This record gives sequence, C-alpha cells and structure tokens, in this order.
Amino acid sequence: INASYNVQNTISYEQPDFRTIQRKDDANLASWDIKFVETKDGYNIDSYHAIYGNQLFMKSRLYNNGDKNFTDDRDLSTLISGGFSPNMALALTAPKNAKESVIIVEYQRFDNDYILNWET
Repeated sequence: INASYNVQNTISYEQPDFRTIQRKDDANLASWDIKFVETKDGYNIDSYHAIYGNQLFMKSRLYNNGDKNFTDDRDLSTLISGGFSPNMALALTAPKNAKESVIIVEYQRFDNDYILNWET
C-alpha cells in the first residue's frame, strides 16, 4: 500500500511599512528579519533634516510643543499602533526511523527609541 498526504497553508498580511527578509533556509535552520521601511509620509529611521532632525513621528513642523507633537495613533501604520506580531509557519521533517527530535524555537523582538527634540 502506498499513500501520501500533503498540506499547504499560506499566511498573508499587508505590511507596507515593513519588509520580511529570509536570512537563512537550510536543513538545520530557518530565520527571517522583519525590517521597518518607511512611514506613509516617506520618512524612515535614517531620515534627517538639518533643522527638524528626524521627522519619523513628528506631527508638524509649525506648531505643537515636544510632547504634543507626536503623530496621532490614527495616522500611524496599523502594524505600529496595533502591535506587530507576525505569524510564521515552518514545515519540519524527520527521518523515518527517528524516535526523537530536538527542536529549538527562538523569537527575538527589538525595540527602537524615538526622541523628539523641540527647541524654541
């Protein structure tokens, strides 16, 4: 008797402000990086203006003191304001005679600090 079974599932979500990059994919390791690209206004983590500094989360150049000058939550990417928890899927195989397998899953999350300097 011959038999086979195949399952496939694709997970997709919109992430216009982020890019997923596969770092490694071989028999022993699969890894991805998820990098911030830019806001809908075109600013990225390296954007810099000689007077205003980095405007990544700046609401306006013309008004608002420092703590009132951050971009409103409603104007941020939903992935930033709603929390970013990407889903990942991985298919594992083992030799037919294997009774045990060791699987190590590592998830790392990195945060960036954003400082808005306001001088009058």
